Amino acid sequence: MFGIPKVMQWIERPSLPQLLMALGESWLTKTQDALISSSNVAWLLSGGSTPRPFYEWLANQDLPWDRIHIFLVDDRCVPPTDILSNQRMVQLAFQRCWLEGASFHGMLPNLENPDLNLVAVTKEYAKLQVMPYLCLLGMGLDGHTASLFPGDKSSELGFLMDSPDVLFTQAPSHPIQRISVSLPVVQRAKQVYVLFSGEDKKQVWQDAKANQAPISLVQESCSNLE
Repeated sequence: MFGIPKVMQWIERPSLPQLLMALGESWLTKTQDALISSSNVAWLLSGGSTPRPFYEWLANQDLPWDRIHIFLVDDRCVPPTDILSNQRMVQLAFQRCWLEGASFHGMLPNLENPDLNLVAVTKEYAKLQVMPYLCLLGMGLDGHTASLFPGDKSSELGFLMDSPDVLFTQAPSHPIQRISVSLPVVQRAKQVYVLFSGEDKKQVWQDAKANQAPISLVQESCSNLE
């Protein structure tokens, strides 16, 4: 079973490729609608293996790429050449789009100095306040989303209404150090999608509130969820 929650209902398809096509149709429509009223549109994208085919499909669409800005929801604090880097995955998936003028906004311009890195990324992500954007989230089996994890004190800060837009967090698995947008950034998106596959994750989604999983705060506070 493969599904995207839509206002607490389900868009389900028998295979992941079919689900990603349904997601793509909605994503393109929302992007094109936003481009009618705004000179630029941003995509706030998650890492992981599930969405990569979707990104590769998007990269082949006929879009005004010089008007599209691609940001990351989160990343692992590793060099951008590392196989675990979300930046690496996204840059490879959209590599033809950079030649057509698409803009990429990474989260780790200064790995050697976390304080300076956070200042730089916070300034860069402030650009999301002046353009409409779509957000694609994933969800782990522990109910985490972005790099906001259960049981992590630094992640808890990311769910506060006055949270900074970008913050460092701690994951329960390697690589432990992460960087992530906070819940208020997700809430400000024009549209939020949560993409996952499998009956196990469907159960995590359905039990999220009872288990006080991080994704439950997205369920409860994002009126723009699809």
